[in-house]
Amino acid sequence: MVRIGVGPVLAMRVAKWETRKAWRSGRLAVAIAAFMVLVLVAIPVALYLGQAHDPFDVMAFWHVVRDTSDGVSPLLAFYTLSAWGQAIPGYPVTVFEIPNGIPRILETDTGGSLFVPLDANSTYEVRFEYRQYPETIYLGPGDFANATMWYDVKAVGTHDLDFDRRAESQLLHAVHGLGGQPATELQVWRNESFQGNIDEHGYFRVILPEGPSEVIVRNATSTVLDLFLGSQPGMRSPALPARQGQAFVGAYLWNSPAINLVPLISLAIGMEMLAAERSFGTLDLLRVRPISRRALCLGKIAGATLSLLVASVLATCGIALVGSLAYGGPIPLVALVGFLIGVLFLGVVFALVAQLLSFIFQGTTNAFIASAAIWVILGPAWGTIGLPRAGPWAMANPFYVANGFVGLMMPQAVVFAWDSFLPQASVAGTASAVAMWLAALIILALLSWHVSGLPWRLNGFGRSRARSKEPD
Repeated sequence: MVRIGVGPVLAMRVAKWETRKAWRSGRLAVAIAAFMVLVLVAIPVALYLGQAHDPFDVMAFWHVVRDTSDGVSPLLAFYTLSAWGQAIPGYPVTVFEIPNGIPRILETDTGGSLFVPLDANSTYEVRFEYRQYPETIYLGPGDFANATMWYDVKAVGTHDLDFDRRAESQLLHAVHGLGGQPATELQVWRNESFQGNIDEHGYFRVILPEGPSEVIVRNATSTVLDLFLGSQPGMRSPALPARQGQAFVGAYLWNSPAINLVPLISLAIGMEMLAAERSFGTLDLLRVRPISRRALCLGKIAGATLSLLVASVLATCGIALVGSLAYGGPIPLVALVGFLIGVLFLGVVFALVAQLLSFIFQGTTNAFIASAAIWVILGPAWGTIGLPRAGPWAMANPFYVANGFVGLMMPQAVVFAWDSFLPQASVAGTASAVAMWLAALIILALLSWHVSGLPWRLNGFGRSRARSKEPD
């Protein structure tokens, strides 16, 4: 019963020793510093690219209608809708009476709307801006004379509001001509098919199939608007950085520095498992200890994994802090967890690859060069030489496995803005590929410590434990 626990206990002791050795030698600090490069890159990404001006970040709808107080005086009804389909309170609107008026700085209410009484004989300049280029409209007596008392419907051609590259759409906004309140009784039809009623804020989004469509807005008795529209799905650009939200920071870092930097750092950590021990002459110290090869192998793997975990957790926390401060809100926890697991998975895979190659090559330099060659083949050269980038065969590449896992945890707007996340694999398929890679590499590592005839065995490390205790 006692012997059953010896292996795990010894492996834990080896892992503790490896971690302590990494800390005292400064290798853990170097790994943490290398991972902190991701945090430094996150600062300009979040503050510049993530906050890039986007003219469609907020869609503003304005209507000139009649005031309910007398049924004659003009009234400006102003509504706002965010890129994610939500009404925006506190949206700044400046109304200036030309030529000598005093600018009035107004804001939308909690429902994202604003109502401004106007003088029928005056001319106005109206400005509005919200993380976008300024827009200005001019209203005068001619606009007020044509103000309707029935319905006013505005249509804006938009991409689908969740930015998933589905069919294009038309966003409709309809209000009453008297008072400017949402015309919820109006019905929307597309190609003679009923789509629904205008919602409580006056909006309705019509998804357009490919090809021509007829969109009709009508009440119970008559037609208010008749539009003939066309659509070519997939022709629009994906969401810009500002519209992808806070998770854009994680997606950018993953697709640029992280997916290349992490494997290289992990290869260096993996070298310490065996090749560096042999090069520095510390292999003999391991030989005199009563430790089984299995415990030594698993302990070294656990120690390297712990070093990677510490570095990756600190880097992920730094990225989360930078993104939250830049966007004024936290990065989704699910996206952060996906980023962390993707980084840790790639790190462990390439650390194990480096360990396996350390059994074959005598020196640290040769083992690192061989490991780097594998990184080049699986990474930059994979698509260049015509190997599959999607489907079951892509699961043989750890980079695509990691991409699939990170993509599954990202918001939809982010996923469809990055080609590396498409096409998305299933959760079960991605999880199976992760488990397959880790299990296969750990098994190979264990076999490498036991199989006879390998070069390291010729160096004396394969001698029996009893003989290894004898003085040289």
